[in-house]
Parts: sequence; structure tokens; C-alpha cells
Amino acid sequence: MKLRKIEPSDPEPSREVLEVEVERLGVRPSRAEVIRGRAVKYFMPVILGGLVDFGDLITASPILAPIALPVGMAVGYFFGRWLEAPPSWRFVIGALVGVYWIVPFTSPIPVAALTAGFVTIFKPDMMQREPFSAEK
Repeated sequence: MKLRKIEPSDPEPSREVLEVEVERLGVRPSRAEVIRGRAVKYFMPVILGGLVDFGDLITASPILAPIALPVGMAVGYFFGRWLEAPPSWRFVIGALVGVYWIVPFTSPIPVAALTAGFVTIFKPDMMQREPFSAEK
């Protein structure tokens, strides 16, 4: 709040004028928006992991096996991007998904969903650093 004094040359020197500046504080999200945001934050990695496992199940057939690596790498990269992982981690995630899709006999085990659940629960700080860096 700023106060401004009236100079004696003003027509009505007996009045004092207050000028008030109003700042808008951020709009608070509704309770439903908060719950939806939390659900997306915690369940989205597990749902995406389930989709990766479903892709592994589909590529288990010999007809789709030749495209499993490149499609799996692309899917992993875009899922990493959707989860807002750093760019270098997107490539790592893409490579891991591609390899996971071409390794035989992994279809009955939901490795991706379990890994996503583990990462969501324990939140390792390694995702904040660049992969393969010497920082600890």
C-alpha cells in the first residue's frame, strides 16, 4: 500500500488521498482438481507400465516380433516424454522398453507395471540426474 501526501498547492489540502494497489493471489484449485491431479500423478506411471506390458504380450507372437524393438523404443520414448522425464532418460527408457519387448518369455510377468509402481512409491532421486553420470 502506498500513501501519497497532498501538496499545499492542491485545491483541498485538508484531505489525504490513499492509493491502494491490489495484488491477486493465485487461484486455488478445487478439491476435485486436486484429487484428479494426484490420481494422474500416482496412477499414470502404473497405467503406462501396464500398457508396456500389454505391448510385450502382443509382440510375443512371431508375426510381430520383427517390429518389437523399434516400436517398443518409440513407445518407451513417448511414455518417458509424457511422464516428463529428462530427454536423456527418455532414450534410456525407450531402449529398455524395446529390449523388454524382444526378450522372449517376459509376457506373463508384468515387469513394467511393477517397476512403475516401485518408482512411484519410492521416488528415487536418480531421475533428476543425468543417466550414467558420476554424480552421486
